[in-house]
Amino acid sequence: MIFGRNKTLEQLYQKAPQTMCAMPFGYMNFWPAARFGPCCAARPSEEESVLNTADMFNSPYMRNIRSQMVKGQRPKACSECWKNEDLGMKSMRQESFERPYLKPPELILKGFKEKTGFTQQKPTALKISLSNLCNIQCRMCDAGYSSRWEAYYKDATPLKAWMKKNEFSEYNYENQRIPTEQYFEKIVDFVREHKDTLTRLEFIGGEPLIQPIHYRLLEEVKDRASNLELDYSSNMMKLGTTKTNIFEHWPKFKRVHLTVSIDGVGALNDYIRAGSNFAVLESNMKEVEERLTNVVRHSYTTISLYNIFQLTEIVKYATNRGYRFLSNSLHGPNFLSTQLLPLEAKNEIREHLEKFLSNLEQEMENSFSAHPFWSDPHSNWERPQKELQLELIRRRLKDAILFMMGADQSQMFEKFFEFDEIVSSHLSAQIPLKEVAPELIKWRGR
Repeated sequence: MIFGRNKTLEQLYQKAPQTMCAMPFGYMNFWPAARFGPCCAARPSEEESVLNTADMFNSPYMRNIRSQMVKGQRPKACSECWKNEDLGMKSMRQESFERPYLKPPELILKGFKEKTGFTQQKPTALKISLSNLCNIQCRMCDAGYSSRWEAYYKDATPLKAWMKKNEFSEYNYENQRIPTEQYFEKIVDFVREHKDTLTRLEFIGGEPLIQPIHYRLLEEVKDRASNLELDYSSNMMKLGTTKTNIFEHWPKFKRVHLTVSIDGVGALNDYIRAGSNFAVLESNMKEVEERLTNVVRHSYTTISLYNIFQLTEIVKYATNRGYRFLSNSLHGPNFLSTQLLPLEAKNEIREHLEKFLSNLEQEMENSFSAHPFWSDPHSNWERPQKELQLELIRRRLKDAILFMMGADQSQMFEKFFEFDEIVSSHLSAQIPLKEVAPELIKWRGR
C-alpha cells in the first residue's frame, strides 16, 4: 500500500498524471439550467439533471469522467481545460491540486472503484448558481445568468435577428432553461445531505447577494459556519435583499472570499456591465472592508476585446485597493474574443504586456504601497500576499497573451462592432465606444 491505496490504483495514478484532476473527486458545480458537473468549465450532461438524478455525485456522467481520467484519457466534458493546456496556459485541472479545500493526489483515489468510476469520497466544495436573477446586464452575458437578458430575448429583438443571420445560434438564448422552485429544493436537499463534509460553498449568479434563496442556504449550514468558508462572485451593487443582508450572516463564517467583477476602471466597467455604477461598487467594497474582518477581497476580470488594451490599468487598480487579481480570457461569445484582433494589434498588446511583466515589481511598487494588505505580516497565511499577487499577475497576463495569440479569427473583427452597436442601442448607452475603448476604433478598418 502506498498512501493507503492498493497497488492497482497506485499504478493507475502514476500512469495518468496528465489527465487526473481533483475536481471530480471532491467538487460539484450547479448551473442555473438545472445541470451539474465536476466544475464550472466542464460541459454538463445533456441527459442528467438536478431534477432527475438521485445520486448526482456518483451519476453515470460523473463516474465516466473519473474513469477516463484514471485511464489516462481526456474526457470530452473537460475540453476547455485541454484547449487551454494545448495553448500552453495553466488550466483549472492543473490548478485543482493547489486548492486547499480539495484532497491532494495521494488521497483522492481512496475509495475509488476502478471498474465503475464510483467513489466513496464526498464533496468538500460546491459552486452553485441558484438563479439568473440579476440587477445588471453585462454585454458578454446571456439569459441563463441574467434575468434582464432573459426578458430581452423573450421578444423578437434586433440582436436575436443578428445572431440568426450570422449563425451564432449557440448564443441565441431565447430557449434557455431557467431554474424552478423544484431546482431550488433539490439544491437545498443536496447541501443539507453533505453539509458535514463541506468545507466551502461558492455562489455565483445571476447576482447571489440579491437572491433570497442564497440566504436560506446560509441558514441551512449556520451550525457549521465556524468551519465553513464562503466564496462569492458579485457585481457589488447591492449588499442584500429588503429582508436581510451580508452583515447579518457573513461574520458567523470561518472566512469569506469576495470576488468583485471589474472589467474596467470607471466608465469602461459601467459600459461593459450595463447597470453597474463604479462609484457604488467602490463604496460597497469599502464598507465590507471596514465592517468585516473575515473577508478576503478579490477582483475578477473577464478579458475581452473591450478591455484587453487596458488590462494593466485594471491590474494596478485592483492591487491598489487590496484585491487579489483574478482573470480569464473570454472563450464565448467568440465575437467578443481577443482572438478577433488583427495580428498587428495583437503584437502591440503582447509587447506592452511582456514589457510590463519584465519589470513587474517596479511597475507595481506604488500599487502595493497603497494598501496595507500587501505589507501586513498575515501570520495566518501560508505565504506573503505580495508574493502571491505577483504570481497571480504573471500567470494571468501570460495566459491572456497565449489565448489571444492562440488562434486567428480576425476575419470576424467587424462582427464585434456590429454586435456592440446593436447592444448599445438596446441599452441606451450614454457613452460611445470610442470614448471608453479608443484603441479598438483605431484598429477598425485597417
